[in-house]
Amino acid sequence: MGEICIICGKDTGAKWKICDDCIDRLNEKIHHPEPGICPICGKKVVHNGKKNNSKYCSPDCYNISIKVNQKIWHIEHRKHLPQDIVPRQTPKKRTVKRKSRLDENALKAREMGLSYGIYMARVRSGNA
Repeated sequence: MGEICIICGKDTGAKWKICDDCIDRLNEKIHHPEPGICPICGKKVVHNGKKNNSKYCSPDCYNISIKVNQKIWHIEHRKHLPQDIVPRQTPKKRTVKRKSRLDENALKAREMGLSYGIYMARVRSGNA
C-alpha cells in the first residue's frame, strides 16, 4: 500500500503522492496550458499585478506541478541508471599497519610512566 493520490484520491502504490494516471494527464496540461486557467485545478488564474504571467492559481498548485515534473524526470532517467552505474571496487586492505617512530616513542614513554613530551625532552637532552 502506498500513498493516496492528492488529485484523484486513488492509491498510488508507491511513495509518490500523485498516481501515474494523474501524472500523465497533468504533465500534458502543465506543458501545454490554456491561457488564464490553472493547469492543475482548472480555476481561473488571477493576476495580482506583480507577476502578469502567472501559470498557477496558488502555491499549492505550483508545488504539485513541481512534483509532477520530478516524477516525469525519474521515469525518463530510470532507464539510464543501471547501465551508467559502475560497481565500486573495494580498496585493497592493508595486511599490517606499519608503526611509525612516533608510536614507538609514545610506547616507550608510557612504559617509563612519562608523557610523550617529557620523554622526548629527555631523549633530546640525552637523559633518557
